Amino acid sequence: MQFGKCTITNTRGQELEDLANDKGFLFLNYGTHTYRTLSYNTIDALDLTLISPDIFPYISWRVLDHIGSDQSPILSEIDFKIRTLRSSNLSWNFDKANWNTFKYILTERLSHNPLTDDLEGKCKKRVKKFANCPHNSEAVQKLLADRDQLLRNYAQRTDDKTRIKIIKINADIRRSYIDITRIRWEQLCSKLDYKTSNSRLWKLAKSLDRMQPQEENLNSITKSNASPTIDGQEAAEELGKFYSKESRPDFQQRG
Repeated sequence: MQFGKCTITNTRGQELEDLANDKGFLFLNYGTHTYRTLSYNTIDALDLTLISPDIFPYISWRVLDHIGSDQSPILSEIDFKIRTLRSSNLSWNFDKANWNTFKYILTERLSHNPLTDDLEGKCKKRVKKFANCPHNSEAVQKLLADRDQLLRNYAQRTDDKTRIKIIKINADIRRSYIDITRIRWEQLCSKLDYKTSNSRLWKLAKSLDRMQPQEENLNSITKSNASPTIDGQEAAEELGKFYSKESRPDFQQRG
């Protein structure tokens, strides 16, 4: 089974091809790779999408730009037109409205209750606020544009120099994401004081615990001074000291 430059010759690939032939399924993949490892200089189509031929004309499938990851995101869109029954709603007949009376009443009410004082406050409460996405910043956009140009050059001519540049710029993109997230947290925390409501503080604490955990589980061997061991020999010595101490009998009386 082959998709462009990506070829599957193992047993699982043959099973997928046999399944598609037996069931009459179609592959949406059009040859674009979905996984690239710059360390080994290989590309693969790890993600395959099979659908029924009945809905194949309504489906579009494409690979999106990735942000510093070896795995590329995939977007599948389906265009179905569904007929819905519309209920007849009552509406105003503006041809029969008395616009002169409406204009007089509106002018009189506005003269007693000007809207300029509350307009800004009402807008802040009603207008939906969108979260600031890190990938919309100018710094990250420039890195993404440079990375895309390097990928195009690398697709035309595969050389180690360009591959190393791509690896470096991917690291810069991830580092920029971390810096932007840290700056946003600093800006958010700088607005907190003793007047901040408990509900807002609770939401902030939950977000902080979810996005940046304060503790991390480790499976490494540490020394008595809590510093990690640097190699296998040092880890074995620390384990020997620990079990030797645990197996030593204690003859002291406990009371």
